[in-house]
Amino acid sequence: MQIPIGHKNAIKRPSKADRRFRADIEEANNNGDFIINIGTGYFRPDPNDKLDVAMFNQYIRGEYSRAKAIITKANRMKEAFCGEILER
Repeated sequence: MQIPIGHKNAIKRPSKADRRFRADIEEANNNGDFIINIGTGYFRPDPNDKLDVAMFNQYIRGEYSRAKAIITKANRMKEAFCGEILER
């Protein structure tokens, strides 16, 4: 997969094989890569570019925020479900 370095070289997601492309990105990131997309296209942030570093940090904050929201929702659903069971 040819993902460029730097936000100035970001590429758009191809219209064909969209799911495969996203799956490839996810697999790469799960195996130690760091490909991001914050609306400008997909790229590997350049650690020597201050804007790339800021974009990377923005991306990571978003990932943590989404993860926290998912865990909070799951915990609330579990509490509600267990409460229903105990009331019966």
